[in-house]
Amino acid sequence: MVRLSRKDLVRMLAAQGSGAQSQKISQKAQQLWNNTGAAFRPVAQYTASQNLVNIIKFEEGYRRHNNNPNLAALYNDAVKNCTVGYGTLVHLGKCAFSPSDQREAPYLNGITLQHAEQLLRADMAVAERDVKALLKGANLTQHMYDAYVSLLYNIGRTRANPAWKVFTEAKNGNYNNAAKEFLDIDNAGGGKLAGLTLRRQRERDIFLYGKY
Repeated sequence: MVRLSRKDLVRMLAAQGSGAQSQKISQKAQQLWNNTGAAFRPVAQYTASQNLVNIIKFEEGYRRHNNNPNLAALYNDAVKNCTVGYGTLVHLGKCAFSPSDQREAPYLNGITLQHAEQLLRADMAVAERDVKALLKGANLTQHMYDAYVSLLYNIGRTRANPAWKVFTEAKNGNYNNAAKEFLDIDNAGGGKLAGLTLRRQRERDIFLYGKY
């Protein structure tokens, strides 16, 4: 296990930037280090935390089936793909809401929130596999790992480019630079989405500070 002291972490973050913003980041990292005691470990050793499950459920939300708060409905997401539960993709393209579509049929009467979370966890397992492939060899903290899983869960592996600095900077140990790169991944359907901008900001804060 690779462990960095609180002073080492603060010094590392400070060295990667300059000016008041870098100092502010370093001071906040130092403050939150006292609370989290974060340790750096190889990315392959991690699994997503319950904190992350809860935050993704909050980020994704769900649509009520027939206004029933205990059932999640099929819906079209922000880029018009058929989705169910906490952001689980059913198929590309709009929902037909038809029993003749076998992909949608199991969800037409809604699903329980427990079922929705099971689908979420299955999708998160795929996102975790992708994170470990994209960041092979990197050393991260739990909250850094969780931020990447949230990102990959949201955008999917096919959109994620291994050459993106959000990945390469972390592999090189440049964590402050990697954190900034989260903020550039907020496009969908050909333009920026305010909701994605806010989500990337929250992932950046999870990454740097363990702030869920």
